[in-house]
Amino acid sequence: MKLCGIIAVITLGLSGCATTNSAPTTSSVANGTIKTASLCDANKEQNPSVTPIIRVEPKYPVKAARAGLGGYVVMDFDVTKNGKTSNIRVTESYPSDLFVSAAKASLSKWLYKPAVEDGKTVASKCLNVRLDFRLG
Repeated sequence: MKLCGIIAVITLGLSGCATTNSAPTTSSVANGTIKTASLCDANKEQNPSVTPIIRVEPKYPVKAARAGLGGYVVMDFDVTKNGKTSNIRVTESYPSDLFVSAAKASLSKWLYKPAVEDGKTVASKCLNVRLDFRLG
């Protein structure tokens, strides 16, 4: 089976939410999709000044590749004033949590151009990304 690639669909957004490391309290499983309540406001605004400058592609899980499975993981996260990702939280994954470890490991290695306010870099809260896993 030839592995042609992984497509990362990136959606970034910011909102004024409080970020904590505590686990969300609501989750549901339906048709193999796991959804967890986001700690971020649903009305995220696009912020073009926070952009990825280094993206590390996730490793396709061997189990998924052998089974010919694809899926996706949606994550909320913050970006530090140094451009590193932090507080990565999975809000949705399909199928089940098959791709979660690979997605989180990948996102933790991404580097962003941080937002700038008054000439200084600042942390950004509640960004969002969806990583799609597809066999080609």
